[in-house]
Amino acid sequence: MLAREDKAGGGARVLMEQKCSWGFALFRGTFMAEIWVEEGRDETTLDFSLKESSFMKGFRGGWVLEGAEGGRTRVTHTLAVTPTLQPPPPFRHYTRKIMVQQERQLLADLAVEIGRRATAGLVENLAP
Repeated sequence: MLAREDKAGGGARVLMEQKCSWGFALFRGTFMAEIWVEEGRDETTLDFSLKESSFMKGFRGGWVLEGAEGGRTRVTHTLAVTPTLQPPPPFRHYTRKIMVQQERQLLADLAVEIGRRATAGLVENLAP
């Protein structure tokens, strides 16, 4: 965490630095990104947006949590990514594949963190 701003009435805005990895065929790399994360006052929304990155021109999205049947929680996630360099048309679908791979990794990281917090007793009302 690089910075934190508590909002009047609840919630917070946090500046995070994230090391991101990517891979395509034999090519691999990493890049750093600074991302603003803003938690809603009611703790059911989370929005994020790119502050700075050498690899991405735009990165924004969010999470919305809603109660569902059986005490479960429905999570809706949105994401929009614009890379700094747009590849020529025959290769554009590879950029999409890289971004989808990043999205899958993000969701896997989230599942691991939820499990860690549940084991530590930091999360309540998790349905199987």
